[in-house]
Amino acid sequence: MRFWYGGRRICAAPKSTVRRKNAPWNHPTRLRKGGFMTKRLSRIAPWQAGKLFAVMYFFLGLLFVIPMFLVYSMVPPGPGHKFTPGVLIIFPFMYALAGLIFVPLGCWIYNVAAKLVGGLEVSVTDEADA
Repeated sequence: MRFWYGGRRICAAPKSTVRRKNAPWNHPTRLRKGGFMTKRLSRIAPWQAGKLFAVMYFFLGLLFVIPMFLVYSMVPPGPGHKFTPGVLIIFPFMYALAGLIFVPLGCWIYNVAAKLVGGLEVSVTDEADA
C-alpha cells in the first residue's frame, strides 16, 4: 500500500501489514486482530527442559512429602517398622533427579522424531492485537 501526495510517494507500509487478497486463509497477511496462526514446534532444548522439570518435580515432591510426613508422625510404629523420616526427605531429590535424567531423554527422542515427521503443530493467537 502506497500513499501518494502530488505525484510523489511519501510513505510505504511494511509488507507484513499489507493484506494480500489471494493469500491462503491462514497466511499471516490474511489474519485480522485476534486471529489464530499455526506454528510448528520443531525442537526442544533437552538440557534446559531437564533443568526446568527437575525444579518442578522437586517442588511437586515436596507437596507429596509434607502430608506423608504428617501422617507418618501420627501413626504409632508397629513391629518390623523400617520406614524412617529420612526416606521421606530423599523423595523430592529422587523426583528431581528422575526429571533431570528422563526429560532430556524424552526431548532428544522428540527432536529425532520431529526431524522425521515435522513436529507438533500449535495454533496460537495474538492477544496484543485483540
